Amino acid sequence: MKIVVVSDPGLGSPARYGVDELARTFTDAGHDVEQGDSVDAAASGTTVLIGAVVSPLFADVGSDGLAPPGETESYALAMAASSGGTTICVAGSDDKGVMYGCFELAEQIECSDACEDLSDGLTPKRESPDIAVRRLYAFSHNADLERDWYFSEEYWDRYFSVLAKSRFNEFNLIFGHQTAYQIPIYPHLFDMDEYPDVYVDGLHGSAAIFSMTHPRTRVLVP
Repeated sequence: MKIVVVSDPGLGSPARYGVDELARTFTDAGHDVEQGDSVDAAASGTTVLIGAVVSPLFADVGSDGLAPPGETESYALAMAASSGGTTICVAGSDDKGVMYGCFELAEQIECSDACEDLSDGLTPKRESPDIAVRRLYAFSHNADLERDWYFSEEYWDRYFSVLAKSRFNEFNLIFGHQTAYQIPIYPHLFDMDEYPDVYVDGLHGSAAIFSMTHPRTRVLVP
């Protein structure tokens, strides 16, 4: 089945990550996926419109329940009939909401049976987080035991993907201490123009790891 995924060109990196994951899910399910950023790209069959709820992509879509239920990290997943076929709408209150909406649609696709009309296996949904901060702590204690996975970008890419799809929005990485209290501050982890000689060798690996979290969650490093 051919599926046209149309996403608002103004989406930020979290939403873009969700769109890419959704497109990958469609492809893995055996669908022929075409991506675009305008409704002009839509064709007969199934079209998926993705954007913020105020996006002009939804201007001509007569779909009930399209408004997300909350102001932040919320989304609405709705179906609408069109002259050319079926339209599936993923509308978010913000970029994180769009990302979570894409995750929800992808999860439903993975759990549904293959059918001629994709919308037959989907359930409309409106969701907003009950808890604003959903944080996970990770403690690093032994460099010799943890070095291999710590400096593996493949490991962190999969790890952060799991966190994002589990709806965690903060990740707190703690190392150099054996308890969860009185955690020391490491000023040498930051580059400051006023102190050019204060640095730690090998931080480029950690910096690369932290940059990988940007599209998905926020990282805290005490």
